[in-house]
Amino acid sequence: MANEPFPPTGRPVSAHSPVTSWTVRVAAAAGALVVVWACVTSWGAIIHGHPLYGILLGAALLGSAVAGWRTFTPRRRRTGWRRVAGVALILASLGWIALMGWLRPFSAVEPALSALRSDADVAVSESATRIVLTPAGPASDTGVFFQPGARVDPRAYAAILRPLAEAGHVVVIAKQPLGIAFLSVSAFDAARAEHEDLTRWVVGGHSLGGTVAATQADAADDDPDAPVVGLVLFASYPASDLSTSLRASVLSMQPPCPGCRPARRSCRSTGPSTRSSATTEPSPVTARPPSARTRRGPRSHVPPSPL
Repeated sequence: MANEPFPPTGRPVSAHSPVTSWTVRVAAAAGALVVVWACVTSWGAIIHGHPLYGILLGAALLGSAVAGWRTFTPRRRRTGWRRVAGVALILASLGWIALMGWLRPFSAVEPALSALRSDADVAVSESATRIVLTPAGPASDTGVFFQPGARVDPRAYAAILRPLAEAGHVVVIAKQPLGIAFLSVSAFDAARAEHEDLTRWVVGGHSLGGTVAATQADAADDDPDAPVVGLVLFASYPASDLSTSLRASVLSMQPPCPGCRPARRSCRSTGPSTRSSATTEPSPVTARPPSARTRRGPRSHVPPSPL
C-alpha cells in the first residue's frame, strides 16, 4: 500500500515539502506587497490611466491569495514532471511580480493636476483610453495628439499642452496600455476617427512616446483627409531615418546633459509646402515631464512649446 496517495489513517499527504510551501508563501506575500505598494504610491495614475494595469494588479493580488491559501490545504504529493512544472510556475510568478512592480507608473503632480480642471476656456474630458482638452471658444481645424513617455501618467502633460487648447486646438493625450507607447499604435487612428471635423494634425511624444509618434506621423503625413503636418519630439528621436519620407515639419526639444551644449529647440521642415512657427531659442527641458513624480532629482519647469 506504499504507492497509494493516502496512508492508512485516511489523511492525504501534503502536496508540498516545507521548503516549497514556504517558497510559495513568500512569493505570494511578495506579490501582495507589490500590489499594495503600487496602489499606495501611484493610485491616481492607476485609476486615471489605461485600465489594463489595474486589471493585472487585481489578477496578481487574486493569484497571490489563491497560491498562499493552497499551501495550507492538504493535497496529494506531486512527483516527477508535476514537481518540475510547479517549480517553473513559481519562477514565472516571481518574474510576473517583478514586472508588475516595474510597470508602476510615475504619478502626475502639480501644476498638471490643476491644468486638468475645466473652466471657461477649456473643457477637459477623460475616457479609458484618452484625455481630451477642448477649447470652449472657436476651435482650429488643426488638432494635437500626444503620446506620453514610458510609464508616465498621461495627466502629467496637461500643464504643457493646455496652452495649445486655450489657443483653440483640440488636444488628445493617449492613455497607453501598461504605459508603453508601442501598445498604443492605433490610438492616433482612433482619435482621428472621433474628431472627423479636424482636417490637420500635429502629433508629438515624450521619450518612447515620441518614437511611436514619429512613426505615426510618417504613416499619416500624406493622408488625403486629415494629414499630419507637424511632429513634436520631447527628449526623443525616431526609430529610423525619416529624412526622405516625412513631409511634416519637426520640432525637437532635447534635455541638457553634463558636458553638452545648452539644450535648444530645433526645427526643420521636410516638405516643400510645410512651415513651422516654432522658435529656436534655448529652452531648458527635462527628460521627464515636469509634472510627473520622479524617483530622483528635483523637478524643473518646461515652458509650453508653440506649434
